[in-house]
Amino acid sequence: MEAVGLAARKERARALVAPRGALFPARYALSGTVVCALRGHARFLLFDPCYTPCLYAYPAAHPLDGYSQLDLERVDLARFPRAADARALAAALAPGDALVVPRGWW
Repeated sequence: MEAVGLAARKERARALVAPRGALFPARYALSGTVVCALRGHARFLLFDPCYTPCLYAYPAAHPLDGYSQLDLERVDLARFPRAADARALAAALAPGDALVVPRGWW
């Protein structure tokens, strides 16, 4: 996990409000995260930390440090061949649902 430079930074509590149809890149969870669906439905793909090498994190000094370089809707296996080995767990949230993402998961 030391390859993910964000792990050395302190995180603060924050809220993210997303519009309908929003897509977010895979992001490494520095600390336990709770995702709540207040309105509408949301779908998440979760990756165990053991798949970190398959998710091609940006380098530690990069502005997108902590995020995956993969476009999970159209993975370029020629450029990112280990991505084929990553296995995700899918979670679907409805209004009122909450999802706990453990530290280290994507």
